[in-house]
Amino acid sequence: MIDNVNSTPLIFDDDGSQDGMTALAYVLGNPEYDVQAITIAQGIARPEIFVDNVELMLGRLGVTGIPVGVGRSDPLEGDNVFPDFIRDASDTFWAPFVTLPDEAPPVETSSAPELIVETINNSPEPVAILATGPLTNIAEALRIDPTIVDNISVLQIMGGAVFVEGNLPVLPDPPFSTNLEAEFNIWIDPVAAQEVFEFGDDGLNILLTPLDATNQIEFDADDYQAWLDTDTPESLIAAEFLDFALEVIQSDNDPNPVWDLVAAINLAEPEFSEETPLRIEIDTDSDPGDTQGDMIVVADGTPNVNVSLNPSFDNLSFDASEVFSALAPKATSGDDLIPGGEEDDLLQGLGGSDTIAGFAGDDELLGNRGNDSINGGAGDDTLKGGYENDTLKGGSGDDSLIGWIGNDALLGGSGEDTLSGGQGRDRLNGGEGDDTLTGGASQDKFIFAANQAFSEVELGVDEITDFVSGQDMILLDLTTFAAITTEAGPSLGDEFAIVDGEDLVPGSEAIIVYDSANSTLYYNPNGSEDGLGNGDRFAIFSNDASLTVDDFIIRA
Repeated sequence: MIDNVNSTPLIFDDDGSQDGMTALAYVLGNPEYDVQAITIAQGIARPEIFVDNVELMLGRLGVTGIPVGVGRSDPLEGDNVFPDFIRDASDTFWAPFVTLPDEAPPVETSSAPELIVETINNSPEPVAILATGPLTNIAEALRIDPTIVDNISVLQIMGGAVFVEGNLPVLPDPPFSTNLEAEFNIWIDPVAAQEVFEFGDDGLNILLTPLDATNQIEFDADDYQAWLDTDTPESLIAAEFLDFALEVIQSDNDPNPVWDLVAAINLAEPEFSEETPLRIEIDTDSDPGDTQGDMIVVADGTPNVNVSLNPSFDNLSFDASEVFSALAPKATSGDDLIPGGEEDDLLQGLGGSDTIAGFAGDDELLGNRGNDSINGGAGDDTLKGGYENDTLKGGSGDDSLIGWIGNDALLGGSGEDTLSGGQGRDRLNGGEGDDTLTGGASQDKFIFAANQAFSEVELGVDEITDFVSGQDMILLDLTTFAAITTEAGPSLGDEFAIVDGEDLVPGSEAIIVYDSANSTLYYNPNGSEDGLGNGDRFAIFSNDASLTVDDFIIRA
């Protein structure tokens, strides 16, 4: 998965439900979120089985690099459990409605609670959690390290019934049929739910999407068709999940709430529903067939949770049929042209080799999969490539270019730009202005070429942060560095020298001079004559790099 620029790190915790997997598809396709970990709770899923299905789903979506945590097989206390026929459907990943590949790249697996703690503690910014199943994993993580509360931006929970009846009686036999108050996610592990809600008193920002909210949102056959027509990897698999829900859960194709998707939209779109602060306690003492798992609102109690009670698509710029198209309205799994406008745009490609242009405004442009071409245009833009070999052009303004994975070409343009190659063999050219260049992993090439004679004012003085001699290369173009007489190719021959201090640079006979005392590279077209002529410094190595004559390439 792409680590999206300026996106919120997210942990997705679910119990292996088809609506939960719909929510997962939604957050994976949403550029607002960077899914850092997926954790599987006991509930509908048998976690030790479902982890293989998650691996195959990620493989189908072309998502790699997300670790998966496997939770325990039983609740913290008691033995509440879904009926086998519901769990069996999860084991088969709702086949034949949902199709998975025969194999996929392996995912890294570990204990779910430990993965939650590790992900939160290692994150440089607060992490959001979307929990759409029993809260077993969350409670265990808080038991391991209560201080993770300080680095959680929000815990969005789908679960419970506040002012409406529960949903256990959809099953005809006790204890389900006799418990009129509880909702499945809370009932499966009420002790875990109570422990998590108590952390609302300790600063944990809890948002709750209960049945009160999900009962008001419906998805139908028209939405299924619209998701198919959206034709993104995420929308297509979500349509298959919805097809199962309409055909099997609803039986007669009545609309389906897609409960967990409603919670995901609630998290991503604050205007979807107003939040009501309440004090909620969980009934952990009653019998499972009585009121165990009931949410009790404590009148006049100090609020420990904000509750969504009245969500509506009327509050948003899209409706149920556009849930996925709204994420990347101009992108498909093919090769797309995705233009921005005059405002600040957020544009993201999907599969295929896309051309993304921001034009005016301060834009965020994300390539994703495929060999993408991304042009920021005017404004201070953020460009990110993705998984393959991308070309990023900042344009005017002070831009941030991130190649990510693949062999990328980054051109800053005018302005003071920040270029970061990431993994792969990248080519970085800051263009005009004083730029900051970071090659990242592998062998990178730092290019100095202005398509005109050298001018320190035009070329600027770039900072190179991580040059490794013998691995990375500095490319000098003869149009810009016209005094170089060495033939095009590797090495500068006898036209490179190292001096110990800037006062020794003008007296050097070399054309390219490295002041090792100040880690600064100069163009000295006058040779040993006084002064630098039309030359000047053009690069500073902030990592105090050592340079040799073989670290250069000359381009005609």
